[in-house]
Amino acid sequence: MKLKKKIGTAVASVALVGAGSMAFAFWSSTGSGDGTATTGTASSVTIVQDSTITGLGPGVAAQSLDGHFSVTSPVHVGQVTVDKITTNKAGCDASNFSTENPDATNAEVSDGALWGGGSIVFVDKAATNQDVCQGATVTISYVSN
Repeated sequence: MKLKKKIGTAVASVALVGAGSMAFAFWSSTGSGDGTATTGTASSVTIVQDSTITGLGPGVAAQSLDGHFSVTSPVHVGQVTVDKITTNKAGCDASNFSTENPDATNAEVSDGALWGGGSIVFVDKAATNQDVCQGATVTISYVSN
């Protein structure tokens, strides 16, 4: 019985020592994988005129056109251009006005970035009655590239 007890104690001791320094077998391998990413889209640009233009008429000096950009994320704007002029008066068309485009922006713009340097003037058509333009509301439409 004494021998059985000694063998049991020896086996238990070897098991405890072996558990502390166990080695594991393994396979070596290589691997690969893929991930994904997405790109955003360009923010639309809203060109907002901040200048208030009043009193256009024959012999009145040109008035400044300036404003800011409304964008949701930064975008590149090359040039703001006056696209068209319309009025609320029949017979008072764009030929009664002359515009200078704003200065080229040619930069990345964020929300609130400023533009300016443009102008609008009433064209004084000599020997032509332009009464039809009195009291007209002039809409200036802008585009950018």
